[in-house]
Amino acid sequence: MEFSQALLHRDPRKNARHCEGYTEYRPNLPAHLKQSMFAEEREWPVLCRYSSEPGDPGLDDRIPQPRGFAMKVFDVHGEHFDAGKGLHLSTQDIEFNSTPALDLADAKTTREIIDLRIKFGNNQAELYKQLDARKDTELQKARDAVRNTHLESTGQHSQTA
Repeated sequence: MEFSQALLHRDPRKNARHCEGYTEYRPNLPAHLKQSMFAEEREWPVLCRYSSEPGDPGLDDRIPQPRGFAMKVFDVHGEHFDAGKGLHLSTQDIEFNSTPALDLADAKTTREIIDLRIKFGNNQAELYKQLDARKDTELQKARDAVRNTHLESTGQHSQTA
């Protein structure tokens, strides 16, 4: 599949910051990292994109919020990472986040917090009032203390354990 065709199947609001390229296995990769798709020395086509959280296209990218970086790796054959095992896909998704700890611990928390941030995103006083009523308020407010840096100069952390 060509990259431009792959984009047609994605949310068009997320395509503003994408880039196409290649990623490669380095011959000097340490033995403990030679697993899954990286067990084979080769090069793969990738489609990458930056994102801001939450993914509401109406939010300004210039406010301090966690940023994301995602890679869709094409032409992956053989063993996949755990999340892709058994799906028989020729792609592998690799995702990163600019904060070292994820504040969205499970599906229920994710839904609650994203709903609050979208509903009260333009009213921080009301959002904080809602977050103060939660047991995880400190964790949920931590994202507002991240440095405000340009998407391309933000350090990223793997979202895998």
